[in-house]
Order: sequence, then structure tokens, then C-alpha cells
Amino acid sequence: MPDENAGAPEKDATLIDAQGHGWAELIAPNRPASFDEIERIFESGAFASLAGQERDDLKFALREICQNAFEWGNQKEPQRYIRVSYCLFADKIVLKISDEGEGFDPARVPDPKKDLRNVVLARKKAGKRPGGFGIYLVKKIMDEVVYNEKGNVVLLTKHLSRNRTPS
Repeated sequence: MPDENAGAPEKDATLIDAQGHGWAELIAPNRPASFDEIERIFESGAFASLAGQERDDLKFALREICQNAFEWGNQKEPQRYIRVSYCLFADKIVLKISDEGEGFDPARVPDPKKDLRNVVLARKKAGKRPGGFGIYLVKKIMDEVVYNEKGNVVLLTKHLSRNRTPS
């Protein structure tokens, strides 16, 4: 199996404009090691005031969509980047994840509950990691999941409980 990090930029994720107001953006190299770095930055920033299930849901959604960006969108090409932006409001958090790929039609993603066997076989044939439930689960745990027309940018919105720790 080829090394997915071979030829990847050695640079870590870069945080831009984390002033505490408005949007902050991370630009990460297209490699699996970036997922942990992105999560670490979010845990110390946007997710710091969240607890319990909200935090776990957001971490899952963020990692799943970043993995999709790496694998499906950027086709594991190490010269590409994943951009992750967020804005934390009093009552919600909005995440924006984008890749440099050609995009896709989210309406054409098969429902794994309806045809799990064919989803698993298609992923295996395409050389993808086991799964097939990622987008389905992200849609279940987030309040809004909206893709751009091209299908290479997704906005995830999660309404937050009133019991969170003030930032």
C-alpha cells in the first residue's frame, strides 16, 4: 500500500484569524495526520466551551467530513489542502469544510441503510476505507448540512444547548 503521506507538505495546519469574533479558518495539508491537528485546534478553541454529547457530535462530524475531503474530494493527493472554517455564535456553531476536488452530488450518495452490501462493495472496489455511514450519521447529528452546488464545500450547523460553559 502506498504511503498516503509521501510527498505531503511537512507543514502543520495553519490557523488564520482566530480573533474570537467572526470566522476563523484552518488550512491543513491533505494528509491523515492533519485530522488530529485540526481536532486539537478545535478542542482548544471553538469546542472549548462545549461539553458532553455536543462536543462529541461536533468532533465526529468534523473528522468524518475532513476524511471525506481527504479521500473523496482531494483524492488523497498530498499537494492539495483542506480548509476548515468556523464561527461560534451564542446559540450555534457553523463549520465550513472545503476541499480542492471536483465535487460530487450529495443526492447521489447511496443510503447505507437501504443497500449496505452494495455500499460496502462499492467502497472496497474504489479502494476506500470501510464505512459508508459517514454522511448519513453527520446528517443525523447536525441540525443543518448544506453543500455548495459543486459539492466540494459543506456547511454544518449545530444549535447549542444553553448549558455550555461561556467562552
